Amino acid sequence: MQSAGLELRKWSSNNINLIKDIPNNQEGNKTKPISDDNSITKILGLFWNSDMDTFQFEVKENNFTFINHITKREILSEIACLFDPLGLVGPAIIRAKLMLQELWRLQIQWDDPLPNDIKERWIAYRTSLCLLNDLLIPRQITCEGDIVNIQIHGFSDASIYAYGCCLYLRCTNSSGAHTSKLMCAKSKVAPLKAISLPRLELCAALLLARLSNKIIPKLHVKVNNSYFWSDSKIVLAWITSSSTKIEGLRATTRQLG
Repeated sequence: MQSAGLELRKWSSNNINLIKDIPNNQEGNKTKPISDDNSITKILGLFWNSDMDTFQFEVKENNFTFINHITKREILSEIACLFDPLGLVGPAIIRAKLMLQELWRLQIQWDDPLPNDIKERWIAYRTSLCLLNDLLIPRQITCEGDIVNIQIHGFSDASIYAYGCCLYLRCTNSSGAHTSKLMCAKSKVAPLKAISLPRLELCAALLLARLSNKIIPKLHVKVNNSYFWSDSKIVLAWITSSSTKIEGLRATTRQLG
């Protein structure tokens, strides 16, 4: 296949009938696999198992050779190595970001040794992070069969440490079977400057609104209904309040990013 002088050489598919006539030297399994399974391919930074049609993550074990020299720079490097653009493992990554923020609060320099309590927490966290290698996330978010109804459900929440949101797609087929799949999520650590919990709940709702405005138009499916949920009655009251008060809230959220 050629287009504008370019030739498409790498192929990979979860449907064997699409690639059965393609020579082996043109199949798209050229990247280093995370296991001995040749069906695992790296696509746009994510690992995709074409046989199981699932996304996977690769977290390399850390033997902590220089255990007494773990630094803030190393923690940042470890966080950056786990590529998760859809926020599918956000609850795991946010813990590392909170530890990094704690180091900023303590004014620990980039190459200074970590305090013993943080170092022990980091080692325990980094060791448990390898469990992500066993996580399989289905790529397909719609249900099998004829789809009769699609709903979007978004959730936002916050604590004094962090806030975030997530989007689920709820699909119903002609047999009446329902499936709910996580599409994407996003989270942020709370700012160092003390902010009330209701304000952080509002930031989470704003984050959800921005995420849905970015993701839903790109789905290219007919969405019958969209629902957005918050467990904060204060935030719901703020959202439905007068425009004058809303402008003040918008100024606050702009300051928080």
